[in-house]
Amino acid sequence: MTAPGASEARPLRGRRIVVTRPEAQAVALVQRLRELGAVVIACPTIAIRPPAQWAPLDEAIRDVDLYDWIVFTSSNAVRSVIDRQLHTGRIPGAFGRARVAAVGDATRRALLTCGVAPACVPARFTSAALVVALGDVRDLRLLLPRSDVALAALPVALRAEGAQVHEVIAYRTVAADGLASMADRCVREAMDAIVFTSPSTARNFLRRLRASGVLDGERAQGARPAIICIGPTTAGAVRELAGALAVDAVAERHDDDGLVDAIVGWSGANARAADA
Repeated sequence: MTAPGASEARPLRGRRIVVTRPEAQAVALVQRLRELGAVVIACPTIAIRPPAQWAPLDEAIRDVDLYDWIVFTSSNAVRSVIDRQLHTGRIPGAFGRARVAAVGDATRRALLTCGVAPACVPARFTSAALVVALGDVRDLRLLLPRSDVALAALPVALRAEGAQVHEVIAYRTVAADGLASMADRCVREAMDAIVFTSPSTARNFLRRLRASGVLDGERAQGARPAIICIGPTTAGAVRELAGALAVDAVAERHDDDGLVDAIVGWSGANARAADA
C-alpha cells in the first residue's frame, strides 16, 4: 500500500527524463530527479575540450591588469582560466584590479570555490540582466573567456553600451562520443521529457531526434517528449533549431533549483490534463 503523502514526496515517480548536460556537471541534477521518483536517462550531448591553441587565453591572463571586468558566463570558463593560471605559474584567482562578474549560480559557486567573490551576479541569469547589472560600461575594457560556440548576444549588447570587449576562447564544446547511439536509445525507451541546460546541449541532440522522426509535426500532440529548458536563452535556441517545436516549460530561476521546479510543474500539469 502506498504511504500517505508518497505521491507528493515523489512527484516525478515513473517519469522518464533525459538529462543532456555533460556527465560531470549533471550529477547533482540527476540525483535530485531520482530522489523525486524520476527514471533518469543520462545522455550527455556535449564534451568540453581545450581550445585549439592556448596562446590567446594565456596572453589575456598575463595582461589581466588591462581589464576593468572579467565576465564569466559558465563554470567551464572558470575552471579553464584557473587551470591556465596554475599552468603558467600565476596565482589562481588573482585578477589584479579587474572586478569579476558571474552569470549563473553554478558559475558563482565555481568562483567561490577558487576563493574569488564576484562583484556582480545578476538576479536573472541572462545576458540582458548582466548588462543592466554591470551599469555604465562605456569605455571600460571587459574580458570574456568563453566557449568557441558561445552566442554573440552578450558581447554585442556590451559593445552597444560602449564597452571594449575582448572575447577569448577558454574551451571548446564538441559533440559527445557515442551521441548517436545514446539518442537512439532514448528514442527506443519512450522518453517523457528532455532537459536542456544550454544551447549547445540542444544542438546535436535535436538534430538527431529530428532525423529519427520523434519530433515530427504529426507527433506533436502528446506523443513527443516534452522539452524543458533552464532559461530563455536555451529555449530560444531550441525554437531556432527545431522550428515550430514547442518548449513545454522554462525555469523561472535559471539554475538547478529552478529547473527542478519547472520539471515538477510540467509533470503536475501534464498529469492533471490527462485526468481531465
